[in-house]
Amino acid sequence: MNLPVPEPPEPPRYAEQLREIAALTTRYHGLLARSLELNASSLDAMDWLIREGALTPGEIAERLGISPGAVTSVVRRLEQTGHARRVEHDSDRRSVRMVAAEESVDAARARLQPLLAALGARVGRYSAEELRLVSAFLDDVTAAYREGIDHLVEERRDDQPRPGR
Repeated sequence: MNLPVPEPPEPPRYAEQLREIAALTTRYHGLLARSLELNASSLDAMDWLIREGALTPGEIAERLGISPGAVTSVVRRLEQTGHARRVEHDSDRRSVRMVAAEESVDAARARLQPLLAALGARVGRYSAEELRLVSAFLDDVTAAYREGIDHLVEERRDDQPRPGR
């Protein structure tokens, strides 16, 4: 007797919207990076420098979730393209910090402006209460992503060979 196989339930509309936002964000990020003559990791590093100010290469590596060796090429690329420069650390003369070049910050902001204006125009259509609800939902989505990242990082850590095993 052949029983009909039930169709899987349709994912909620917001799930598809989140996937589309993720795909569009990835595409926008790549195009923005190319327009600034950077790769994705270097653009991420620039974003951190713009948001937080001067950071050591180790702090950049931590923010990006990359190895100290990998951050060397990110820092080198930022310097070679004129997007950032090294400055002496205020309290540790043996250490350096990276600082975003003001011209680069201005260029990034200029390229982001059309997207920010489009978002601002759309946000203006919602009431304060609706925006609080959207904000709460996005906080929950962000928390879920952080949990997912933590899980993958921990899973990877568990897969790493340990000395003496």
